[in-house]
Amino acid sequence: MAKGVSPLIATVLIILMTFVSIGLVLSIGRPSLDRAADAAKLNEALQNLRSIDNAVREVASEGISAFRGIQIKISSGNLYVNEPAGSIDYFATQRSGLIESGTFNKDNNIFIIGGGSARAYNNTTSMFLENEILNVTLPLSGTPSTYVSINTSTAISSIQLVKTTTEILVPVDSGIIIENISNSSWGIGYSQLVKRQENLPEAQALFHVQSNLSSAVYDVLYSLPARADFLIVDVKNVTNNMTTMNFQIKLGANKNDFVNISNGTEGNVTSFANVCKNSTQVTRSFICAFDNGTDFTVPHFTGLIFAGDSTNYVQACFDNISSANYRLNISFNNDGRILVPFANGTCGAIDSRMDIINKLLVPSRSFNGTYSFGEPGDLPFGLILEYNRIKIQGSDHFGPGLQKVCIQKTGEVRFRSVVNISKC
Repeated sequence: MAKGVSPLIATVLIILMTFVSIGLVLSIGRPSLDRAADAAKLNEALQNLRSIDNAVREVASEGISAFRGIQIKISSGNLYVNEPAGSIDYFATQRSGLIESGTFNKDNNIFIIGGGSARAYNNTTSMFLENEILNVTLPLSGTPSTYVSINTSTAISSIQLVKTTTEILVPVDSGIIIENISNSSWGIGYSQLVKRQENLPEAQALFHVQSNLSSAVYDVLYSLPARADFLIVDVKNVTNNMTTMNFQIKLGANKNDFVNISNGTEGNVTSFANVCKNSTQVTRSFICAFDNGTDFTVPHFTGLIFAGDSTNYVQACFDNISSANYRLNISFNNDGRILVPFANGTCGAIDSRMDIINKLLVPSRSFNGTYSFGEPGDLPFGLILEYNRIKIQGSDHFGPGLQKVCIQKTGEVRFRSVVNISKC
């Protein structure tokens, strides 16, 4: 009997060892397979966006009614035409962490975001852009079909660290001024959420302003990427004019803050002389203020960072405007991007990232590197094809499969080509 059992046991052991071996191979090889699949997904998405971008730029340079029809393949994820933001957005998930969560990158004019935890929501009077780090509040006013009074000076109602009720920044003035005409910061127009949704690569709100007392007509796009401790402010559709962003603030309960202009001139704001530093006087295009632990248990900093073509940078200024607060501002020519950080730390966190910001128009990750996030099994990411000098029209959504995309120039508005993108 024993002799008959032995071969059976041996067979069972061989089968078990085979399954264990297969399991080990799969468990060891799965990360590599996931990474290869994610790389293929990313490369396909980048190629799709580049094909669309080439067609958009071709028709934009031609006459009205110029047309291109292209075919793209979407194996996974979804592509959206984002008319309010003037972009084409691709959202998907990954398993391997090929795009590291909480990181930001750029491929020409394609913004790459590792994360999908931002959300945009509103009540009857306010809009909220939120991620795991910041909550930004902005006023909700009018609609694209119903213009009302609007003022960019009060566009940023507050910026708050979400895990506390006391670490909050409330600007007195966050106005956008065109060509040094102070009343260009207000007029008629509207503000709206670009997309009212959760689980976004970035939450966005748009302000459209038509100045009553000047000829200025422009858009301001406020974007809060997932896992970012900075707000992106894009001033768009400005034609050959100088733009200034004001930021009148104080950190904490008192004004005992320090200011730093381009990592050169630094001092306590109570004794700091009003000063402007132009592009010939500095090598870093930012102005920063930080509380040296007077009001917070650890230092906090904020400021304005110019993130754009260095030839368009004009100057950064400090103005000790009142006994209660002070004003920072940055000026630049044409369309441009300003980053507004709010985080633990000092101005050195900005200075150490300026080389990356000059290259990518964003830091490669948040300014404070100590955040910890819980990770889901599937990690979301987004690719945002951005435009400044071309107005994008359309609202179509392209899902997985072979898709034909129709791209047509439909007109020109304020010296910009209008290009419609839709399903064929």
